[in-house]
Amino acid sequence: MSTEQQSHEHHTHGDHGQPHPHPVWHEIFVNGKPRTYHHEHISYEDVVHIAFPEGPFDILYTVAFANFHGHDGTLAPGQSTTVHNGMEFRVRKTNRS
Repeated sequence: MSTEQQSHEHHTHGDHGQPHPHPVWHEIFVNGKPRTYHHEHISYEDVVHIAFPEGPFDILYTVAFANFHGHDGTLAPGQSTTVHNGMEFRVRKTNRS
């Protein structure tokens, strides 16, 4: 197993550096479609690629999210958020006048 595969299967816990016994798996919804996401944080760029795998990537998108913990918000390029099961992401092409 490669180091990259190991890093995706075991995530460290706290300052002790001990791996979690199981990989992190979250069910999220991107533009209404269920997706499985394997990381604890998701970036603007990740959400855009999930929503529009073929792009275009040279334009801005509006990325809004909501979760059951009452933390709603938006992501801008370069930003990320902690992922929770059931999170909903809405990704739309930004209109410019």
